[in-house]
Amino acid sequence: MKKSIQFFVFLLIMSCAISVSHALADTKHRDIMLQAAQYIAERLNEDAFYVDDEQVTTKVQPQKLDPRTHIEDCTQYTFAVAPDELLQKHITVKISCSDKEWSMFGFIRVHRTKDIIVANGNMAPGDLLTTNNVSILATPVEQIRGSVFYTIEDVIGTRVNRRTRAGTILTQNLVCHVCEGDKVDIIASAGGLAIKTEGIALESGAKGATIAIQNLRSEKTIMAKVSNVAQVNVSI
Repeated sequence: MKKSIQFFVFLLIMSCAISVSHALADTKHRDIMLQAAQYIAERLNEDAFYVDDEQVTTKVQPQKLDPRTHIEDCTQYTFAVAPDELLQKHITVKISCSDKEWSMFGFIRVHRTKDIIVANGNMAPGDLLTTNNVSILATPVEQIRGSVFYTIEDVIGTRVNRRTRAGTILTQNLVCHVCEGDKVDIIASAGGLAIKTEGIALESGAKGATIAIQNLRSEKTIMAKVSNVAQVNVSI
């Protein structure tokens, strides 16, 4: 009985020692990768080329090292990365120890997102966009296509021109600030003067699009630039 107890105690001690050893290794692995992630963050921040879009939010996430990787004690770690790596989602960083003359590689995951406007629910063509059916969502940049909207104010009062599912990224080709058949204000400007008249939209368009408008006073068709909800501009 005594021998069995001693054997059990030995196993317990050994397993505790192994656990502690693994914990120490995990701590060293984690610390070195946190330093690597900090290095990548600093590299991304110091060069405007990688953060040229102020609407992009960038976060770096260190990836776990293989737990079997043995890392010798080191007074000072140094890190290096190829410039073109900084443009990738998965960055390979070289980790070296100058006083021990060894090196290894770690991996950093880079998350780049933009806050853009998406639909909160399913919508049908002609549905009006309000603060209740749109929201801001941090979206990976690789999922963004086309001309998107960055503020809710940009889409309030517009209407969707096709069936839209919840979570859909709203782009300029999905909404119309002026929709076909809408009554619009035509702002004709020349120099410092501006004249306002009314018209009917013969086409749909988002802000910035040039569409055909029928002037209700002259009954002529003109081409005008959509400037806001129910408003177009022409130069004379």
